[in-house]
Amino acid sequence: QEIRDIVYDNIQLPAVVEAYNMPRKDAPDSYALDMLSTYLAGGKSSLLTKEVVDKQQKAVQVMAMPLDLEDGGLFLFLGIANMGITADSLELAIDQQIEKLKTNGITDQEFAKLRAQVENSVVSRHASVAGIAESLAEAKVYFGDANEINRELEKYNKVTKADIQRVAKQYLEKSGRVVLHYLPKGNQKK
Repeated sequence: QEIRDIVYDNIQLPAVVEAYNMPRKDAPDSYALDMLSTYLAGGKSSLLTKEVVDKQQKAVQVMAMPLDLEDGGLFLFLGIANMGITADSLELAIDQQIEKLKTNGITDQEFAKLRAQVENSVVSRHASVAGIAESLAEAKVYFGDANEINRELEKYNKVTKADIQRVAKQYLEKSGRVVLHYLPKGNQKK
């Protein structure tokens, strides 16, 4: 079931955090979930940035982060509300975009752009010694084989449009998520 809580803190703008369970890092769906996060919030032309930040102006920033780990992990959304926007309104705006994706999927054009973004990200990460070292260490820890970095792009390329929609439906379910609203202390009822 969904778990909800409110945290009051020394902040100026409300924030919404949504957390969903993810599979292990070595699960086949982890590549589709990583691509899903890029599609939803990876850059200025991502779905949530275009719709919730730019068009609806309900947030100053929206992020999606898959924290896939050895024994599972969390798919996190973080939205910081715009001035005068409630956390409830921001949560609804984010959820509506997720539901649209679950229902409609993504277009061929959006998918081609997503593939290019992911390929660029993988190549860029391996353009520095530090990036290569981090990728080698992760591959050894999560897959037991440092050579896994040579198969990474191939695994991303196996992800289809249908996979993006399927993992959104499968893992971004309200019934198993945790939702936190971070609100300014001034909003706290005495």
